[in-house]
Amino acid sequence: MKLKALLTGLSFIAVSGAFLIIGCSPSGKFGSAITITEETAIAAILDNPASFEGKTVMVRGQIMTVDDDGLGFQLDNGVGSLLYVKVAGDFKIAQGAKYHLTAAEGKVRFDKDTEKPSLAASGVEVK
Repeated sequence: MKLKALLTGLSFIAVSGAFLIIGCSPSGKFGSAITITEETAIAAILDNPASFEGKTVMVRGQIMTVDDDGLGFQLDNGVGSLLYVKVAGDFKIAQGAKYHLTAAEGKVRFDKDTEKPSLAASGVEVK
């Protein structure tokens, strides 16, 4: 009887652990599907943010940092130019996504106080 209870408990732990690992995977598609196929360079947005304000674009890069709450991250274009991406949907980005290649689609926002652009991402694909 004790052996059966022990085996049942161990089976539960093994299955729960598998779901936990799968659920915490940093890779995947989050939010809305990315529909734009033409990439906008992060450098172009950073160089002339006012011309992109309010436009929906798709950017690619490597995640360098992820906010503690998973609702934003810094995307690097490969040469050190960083664009802040804010989640604009019902999803979060896992801390484990750091250094993963990523595509994000959303509207460019321009903060006139800080003079910095950001992307309000409706869809993100982490590889």
